[in-house]
Amino acid sequence: MHIFKTAVLVVGDHILSIMKRNDEYFLEQSLIEKQVQKIISCKPFRDLELFSVFLRYVVEETLAGRSHRLEEHEIAVNILTHSGVFNSRYAFVQIHAARVRRLLIEYYELEGRNDSVLITIPEGSYIPRFQMQL
Repeated sequence: MHIFKTAVLVVGDHILSIMKRNDEYFLEQSLIEKQVQKIISCKPFRDLELFSVFLRYVVEETLAGRSHRLEEHEIAVNILTHSGVFNSRYAFVQIHAARVRRLLIEYYELEGRNDSVLITIPEGSYIPRFQMQL
C-alpha cells in the first residue's frame, strides 16, 4: 500500500503542490501538464508543430505509466508515421528528439528561466524527467 501526503511548497511567487509517497517526492501531474502546455505555446514549439506533438506524446506516455514504450520504433509509429515524415531508412526519431532537447534548453534559458517545473529529455533516452526548479 502506498501512502501519499500532499505538501505545498512556495518558491518565490509560485505555489507548487508536491506529493510524497514513502520517501519519494513527485510533482503533481497537473503541474507537469500545465508546464507542457506553456512550453508548446511558446514561439519555437508553436512554429514547429511536430516538436510539440513529440514533447506532448512522450510526457503523456510517461505520466500514464507507459514510459517503457518510449522506444524509437514505437514513437515513429505513433507520431512520425501519422505526420508523413517517417522513413525507416533514417533516424528521424533520434533527430527529432535531439531538436526537442535543444528547444527545451533554449526555452529554459529564455522564456522559462523562472519556471518552477523543469522538463528535460536526457540524451540516450526518450523518457522525460520532471523536476522542481528553485
